[in-house]
Amino acid sequence: MRLESRERTAAAPFLASLAPNEGVIYLPKTNQVVRGASPQAVVAAVFGVPFSGQDLFGLLTGCPFGGGGSVAPRDVGPGWQRVAVGEDDFLLRQGRNGTWRISAYTHPTAPSGERWRAVFERRSQDRLPFRIRLSSLEWSGAEGLRFDLTWTLSQLQVEPLLPVTAFSIDVPRAVSLAALQTVTADGPLVARSPARGSVRGR
Repeated sequence: MRLESRERTAAAPFLASLAPNEGVIYLPKTNQVVRGASPQAVVAAVFGVPFSGQDLFGLLTGCPFGGGGSVAPRDVGPGWQRVAVGEDDFLLRQGRNGTWRISAYTHPTAPSGERWRAVFERRSQDRLPFRIRLSSLEWSGAEGLRFDLTWTLSQLQVEPLLPVTAFSIDVPRAVSLAALQTVTADGPLVARSPARGSVRGR
């Protein structure tokens, strides 16, 4: 996966790539590169949320990955169904054509990690969501204390033909190596309280 900031909205323009086991961030303005960071650390640096690369991909496609385990579906109203998959909870809504789509997702439902919820908004027949609200959940029931943000997706293309290079970033040879803690603690990617964001995709 490749992430790229938009000049007019980002405090520090960046390019980032997420592989299954490694993330890279390149900062053109300062000509710095961070290598060897975990995908989750890169996502946290860019968005301020504790997601892995797999979490991010699942959220943007409207189909988050459950942790696996036993599946326990139950009806919660006409056209609505709640499905527990291991420690994850899915709320499904049935469309007019009979197709079930994920409307909300909570992870995890047992106290084994940072808890959060995603709510997806879709237009009637769209496969992909156009808006996603992400909020932290405390075990006390409080919502949004650690983060509460909304992503609006635009200019989406489904299954376009892209070269492999579309998902990597071109880092110059003459570049300064930087530690992730440096660019997030007092550098270009200073941690801020998350706000609303927009995501363009292909």
